[in-house]
Amino acid sequence: MRSVFEPPRLKFIIARFGTCKLCGKNLTGKRVLYLKEIRSVVCSRCQRDAFAVLREYDDGYHRSLEVVDVFRWKEDAEKKAHELNERLVKMRHLTGWSYKSYTVMRLSELVTMKPSSTELEEE
Repeated sequence: MRSVFEPPRLKFIIARFGTCKLCGKNLTGKRVLYLKEIRSVVCSRCQRDAFAVLREYDDGYHRSLEVVDVFRWKEDAEKKAHELNERLVKMRHLTGWSYKSYTVMRLSELVTMKPSSTELEEE
């Protein structure tokens, strides 16, 4: 059996148009971080200090992270993750178990994550 880890899809691009999701600065012609899941760009100045709310799926064999939202302050990101986790708990009571949860991580740490795959021994 194989265990797979998939980080969020982040990509550095040269922006043709658009503004930073956090500071609102015009980014035309500048190198920016593109967040594919939420279709937003973040400038290089904001990306160092930004925090991402992540949807984490982990069933023991497959783990993936998806960006749900980006915030400038950690407190705001934790508040959003807490709200989403509370909503998820209510949904679990109605529909059954789910392997999802929401967490907060610094955006600069997500940039360096690489996908990985490891072989698991079954007994």
